[in-house]
Amino acid sequence: MVVATAPQPASLTRDDYTIGWISALAVKSAAVAAMLNIKHKALPIAPRDTNTYILGTIGEHNIIIACINKAGGLPAYIVIRNLIESF
Repeated sequence: MVVATAPQPASLTRDDYTIGWISALAVKSAAVAAMLNIKHKALPIAPRDTNTYILGTIGEHNIIIACINKAGGLPAYIVIRNLIESF
C-alpha cells in the first residue's frame, strides 16, 4: 500500500480527529503511520506537549498517532493529557 500525502483541507481542525493511537516506541508509530491512507500536515500543539504526532486518515476516520518523545518514556496518563490539551 502506498501512503498518499495530500494537502490538508483548510477546514480540517483539531476537532475533526476522533481516534487517538498512543505508542511508546517510534518504530511502532511508524508501523501505524504506514497504515494511513492519507497523511496530513502537522497542526500546532500545546506549548508544554512533548509528544510527537502523526496525523492522517484511515478510511473515513481522522487519526492522531501519538508517540512518546522523551527518553525513558512517560506515564500513559501524561501522554494522554498532552494529547487532550493539543487536540
